[in-house]
Amino acid sequence: MRANELFQSADEMPDTYYFMWMDVGRAYFEPLIGYDIYVDAAGYEKDVLLLPGDEDSIVPLSYSEQALEVYPSAELKVIRGAEHGFYGADEQLAVDYILEYLEAHRI
Repeated sequence: MRANELFQSADEMPDTYYFMWMDVGRAYFEPLIGYDIYVDAAGYEKDVLLLPGDEDSIVPLSYSEQALEVYPSAELKVIRGAEHGFYGADEQLAVDYILEYLEAHRI
């Protein structure tokens, strides 16, 4: 998503760009121009657990909410107050959600 927000075309991309705390090359962004992850997600037919934090500044909650709409079989568990990484009580809640999900989807 971010590549499409940052650059409208490959012509606008610099050779290197400081992104998410590192310098990345043009090769990182170029394949992402025009890419719609939700189109690919819609074709994924297995069960999916979406586990975002609602305070995530890297991947906004709205991305998971949109993914929930396109995956054929998805469940959304939001960790309130959590950022991109889970620590402490948030980490334990994430583990609990994952274990609960895996148990419910055991074959």
